[in-house]
Amino acid sequence: RSWQSGDTMVPFGSNARKKLQDVFTDAKVPRYKRVRHPVILADTEIMWVAGVKRAEYGRLPQDAQKNVLCIEFREFF
Repeated sequence: RSWQSGDTMVPFGSNARKKLQDVFTDAKVPRYKRVRHPVILADTEIMWVAGVKRAEYGRLPQDAQKNVLCIEFREFF
């Protein structure tokens, strides 16, 4: 889905929740391009802002090599 005002995530390698608006700002993604980056969720928890940042929630254990789903994001615009 597209990001929504108030969305938050815990960025990969962090333990603090951060607003997606701040994640986009830190990544220098202009406002008009933010809707072009899909937000991937597991249930209600954000796992990935495609092309911008992974979330700690999506961290895989070392033995997860057998049950992994790979998703690729390609920006065409």
